[in-house]
Amino acid sequence: LCGAEVAILQDRSPSCGTSKVYDGSFGRQLRPGQGVAAAKLSELGLEVRAPNVH
Repeated sequence: LCGAEVAILQDRSPSCGTSKVYDGSFGRQLRPGQGVAAAKLSELGLEVRAPNVH
């Protein structure tokens, strides 16, 4: 991925969530876990984190 080591992703998004994601019920319920894109980037070896995490 062009030498990237870290991906800064929007937390709570079903695709980009890094530690919690909306459950898809449209009830604004969060569940623990990564979104689809975040999980794939992690699998490829990138560190994924939310913008407010240092």
